[in-house]
Amino acid sequence: MEVVKALNHVHSNVDTENQWNRAVSAIGKLSNLEKARAWIDISKPVTRMEFSKAIVAHSQRRELFERCVSESAFLHSEVDNTQSSTIAESLLKETTDELKKS
Repeated sequence: MEVVKALNHVHSNVDTENQWNRAVSAIGKLSNLEKARAWIDISKPVTRMEFSKAIVAHSQRRELFERCVSESAFLHSEVDNTQSSTIAESLLKETTDELKKS
C-alpha cells in the first residue's frame, strides 16, 4: 500500500518532504476501511518490538498517521479539520483495541 510505504519512509527520515506529500495524496483516495487497513499495516512492526521501544514507535507512527489523515482531509476539503481528527482517532482506537486482543 502506497500510504504505508510513504509513511515508513517518513518515519525513517528518508526523503521526508516528497514521501509526506505522497502519503497525504494517497490517503485522500482511500475509504475509511482502507485507512484502517493502512493503520494496521503501519503499526504491525510495533508488535514485534520490546515494550519500551514499542511504546515510542507506536506513538511516533500514530502521530504521523493522524497528521496525514487530517492534512489530507483538510486539503481535499472532504470534511472539516475537527471531523478528520475524530475519524483518525476512532480508526486508531479500534486498531489499538484489536492489537491488544492479539
